[in-house]
Amino acid sequence: MFAPTKAPWISPGVVIHEPEAPVNEMIAKFARTIADRGFTVGGCLRLGDETVDLASGQPMAMSGEDAAARSLRTAMRDDADLAVVGGFEAFRHAATELTAAVGEGASQGMPVLTTIPDGSVQHWHDFVGTGGALIPPAMRGLWRWWGPERLYRDLALGVAADEVRQIVIGPRWLMVEGPAGAGLAYLPRNARDLIGRLPEFRKMSLKQLAEFSGSWDPLEMALGVAAINAHYN
Repeated sequence: MFAPTKAPWISPGVVIHEPEAPVNEMIAKFARTIADRGFTVGGCLRLGDETVDLASGQPMAMSGEDAAARSLRTAMRDDADLAVVGGFEAFRHAATELTAAVGEGASQGMPVLTTIPDGSVQHWHDFVGTGGALIPPAMRGLWRWWGPERLYRDLALGVAADEVRQIVIGPRWLMVEGPAGAGLAYLPRNARDLIGRLPEFRKMSLKQLAEFSGSWDPLEMALGVAAINAHYN
């Protein structure tokens, strides 16, 4: 099976907040919403008197920098869609310990979200450089950082593992038909490469085809978009 290629780097984000503002609760709510939509979330946050592992939802036996390093290592190993490390110092310690590349992106291409008081932003710039995103302490700011570029991934996660009834490739358009209907997508170039792989694609489920919407190959991406449209139509 040919898996879609992922983008190599995504910039980290930091929520800038007043020193006593309860931003961890807001970030925990955001992370739960992301997880409920099918994305994989890792990392840890201090909530009340406990450090909570966001992957399991359970309290951790350790806290502070040790908890941050362990949870970030686990998120990297599991190729999480989002990692959260509450507190810049804990994030810096974890990223340094794991020798993660921070700047143009963080943690081997994984989006990493952390926090910093508004009087300490220069420390963030000193460590990350210009590649990170500065996020206001509001849900709207978090969703803007999460970004419309994840729309297809979000939609693909909701596609059912239904049977693909047929795939039709024309000169300019591609059609995928599933149990609920058919979906179309525009072909940006000659589709001869796809035609040779039709027997392989026809053995896949609608959900598997939808995953190609994240491919860097425009023909594969068109196939994935058509599968998404077939599900939601």
